[in-house]
This record gives sequence, structure tokens and C-alpha cells, in this order.
Amino acid sequence: MKKILFIALAVLPVLFACSKSTTGNGEKPSDLTLPKWAANAAKVVLKADDPATVTTSYGVQAVVSEIDFMRSGRYVAKAETETKATVTVYLYGTYTFANGAYALHGDLETTVSTSGNNVTVAGETHEGTVTSTTVTAGTTEDKLCRTWKLGYMILKDFEKLGSAGIRVTSVSGLVSTLKGKGVNFDSNVEKRVLQHEIDEISLGTDMILVTFSEADPFVGTWKLNGGTSFSYDFKGTMNGDVLSASASGTLEFSEKNVTITMNITSSNKDLGKGTAILNLVEKQ
Repeated sequence: MKKILFIALAVLPVLFACSKSTTGNGEKPSDLTLPKWAANAAKVVLKADDPATVTTSYGVQAVVSEIDFMRSGRYVAKAETETKATVTVYLYGTYTFANGAYALHGDLETTVSTSGNNVTVAGETHEGTVTSTTVTAGTTEDKLCRTWKLGYMILKDFEKLGSAGIRVTSVSGLVSTLKGKGVNFDSNVEKRVLQHEIDEISLGTDMILVTFSEADPFVGTWKLNGGTSFSYDFKGTMNGDVLSASASGTLEFSEKNVTITMNITSSNKDLGKGTAILNLVEKQ
């Protein structure tokens, strides 16, 4: 059954179905913490004719053109690698900041420091621009721009699942439960879906990074359009049978959680239309 993973991931874009104004409407108090590296979050863009060549932790040379340092201490670097052909890749990991320099761990094990338009990567200085990441305290953007882990997913009102619906805490649990409800999986599709067990969901001010247990990450952009309108783009970082084209809904913050409720239409004819509820928990 192609595109079943979209049920698990289609809910992600609704994180952005909100405005940047301070939330109200009777929400329960939020106990989210200020992300540890909020003061050091920034986007580094190297000049097109002066990128940085860095050897990745798995031994491949990467030509890095951009690095996004998120407030939660995660980074995403856009780069090109060349094997038989030049391809764009996204490298990711965690960072710390001390003595004016970012120390990167993960796909890149190196240091980055900035001074005006000069960006030093692994000891080599390049020309570029550095834009600090700033958000207004207490806004929805402030609450969303951090790293999350999956709490649980609820699917209900789908004809195949019955009136009670289902509640799961993982992608593997979703697959198992749907199979128990009579949803069939092609073996290759099932294998691919299970590789996408969600590890983290990290949001920058215009970027979303979704990492998985085994598969390469999904990297996309997003923006708030006011009210409950939003848009997102994962083009070029995923195949077409993974994420739905669009989704919309509402969200509510409570303590260290955000709960998202939306109406979705499954690409699987047996499931059809229903309601999905996603609970995410703040991750330090």
C-alpha cells in the first residue's frame, strides 16, 4: 500500500497552522523552556563562488553552501557531494557554542566561527552572510521553533478503523495496528515505512528537519501566512509516496506538549477521510 506513511507524517505540517501572534483563546499554560542555544541560532550562507569543502564523518567530501543553526542545538547543512554524479544532500547533527565558535557533531565533525561577512569552517575562511535567528518571546513561532519527539498519534473516524479509532506511539505501532485492522501492505512498502521511525522533529524559523531511525532525514521549508493558514515544501528531499500534499488543522499547547488536530484524506481507498491527532513533546 503506497503512501501509507503519509498518515504518520502528514500531520507534521499542521504544526504551522497558526499565526505568529501570542496565543490565547483559553489555552492551558505552557511550560516550554527557552531552547538552550536560542541566543546563538543563525543561518550562514556562503558566497556562491566560495563554498567550504569539508570531509563528512563517513569519509565523503562535501561542498557546503549553507548551515542553519537551530535554537535547539541542531544544525542542517546544505551541501553537494560527488560520487558518480553531483547531488545535493543535507547533513545534520548537534552543535554547542563556546568562545565564539560552533562545534558541530554528527554528519560534520568540525568548527564554524563568524566575524562580519567572514565565515571560518574547519580553519578555512570564506566570504558569506550571517543572519541571526530572532523570534518574539511568547509567540506561536517561539513555541514551535524547537525540537520535538513523538508522544502519540490518534486516528479516528476512519471507516476502516471503526468508531473507537486507534492510538499508537510509533510508526511501527501504526503499521502493526493498521495491519490488524485489515490494511494490506506491500512488503517493500512496509520495509520502507518501518525505516521511517520518527526520531526528532526540529523547527527553525523557516526550516523543518525530520530525522528517522534508519532513513535519511527530510528537510523542508515552511512559513506562516497568518490565521490558520500555512505552507510548506519538502521538494527534492523525499519520494512522492511519503508525505501528503497538504494538511490543515488546529493546535493547542499545554505544559511541554503541543497537540495537533486535523482532518485528513488518506490516499488509501480503505481508510478514506478521518481525524488525526498528534501529540508532540518538547525534547531538549
